[in-house]
Amino acid sequence: MRKAFSFYRSHYEQMKLLNKTQTADLMIGICEVQFLEVNIDDISFKDKMTQLVWTGIKHGIKASVDGYISKKGINPTPLARGLARGSENVLNPLEQGEEKEKEKEKEKEKEEVQYVESVKKWIDYRKSIKKPLAPHSIEAIIKKHSLDATAFEASVNYSIENGYQGLFEPKQQKSVNNQKTTGDVIDDYFNKQIQGEIIDAEIN
Repeated sequence: MRKAFSFYRSHYEQMKLLNKTQTADLMIGICEVQFLEVNIDDISFKDKMTQLVWTGIKHGIKASVDGYISKKGINPTPLARGLARGSENVLNPLEQGEEKEKEKEKEKEKEEVQYVESVKKWIDYRKSIKKPLAPHSIEAIIKKHSLDATAFEASVNYSIENGYQGLFEPKQQKSVNNQKTTGDVIDDYFNKQIQGEIIDAEIN
């Protein structure tokens, strides 16, 4: 049984988004994975903020566990089973399916990490312009958006680049002959407020 594990500064920085109760729940989950060998994919949290942070640090926790298992020599060789006779590195149909599932999981994990990093980027940006988001505002953002990491990241980058306090979805590129005037831009802003297209326009 494992007696100790490394805890990274990056994990601590993300955990600063949580209150004491959320932090305690998260730490229990981490310890269950590290010390009690609970399957990391079986750990989830009903609280959306805790789940968000867990998603952000999960990859690092998994890497730590995998490294420990490998070091102890109990990690089975992935291609040790199911090789076709007279061939090398050939998986049987069942294992091919398993490999595809693993690839899908890896892609999903990348998207989740990308999403968490975008949320943190937006939180840090709001702090930098002296307009920090309140905890309930962060939770509202998480509830409102699905894990469409690419679209959400685009909204964050677009809003930061334009110096907005709220989150806006990127506009379609305009041709040189179809550029909007300042008045048009202002009209668009208020129209979007009315139509609910502005994602987060809180001003603290």
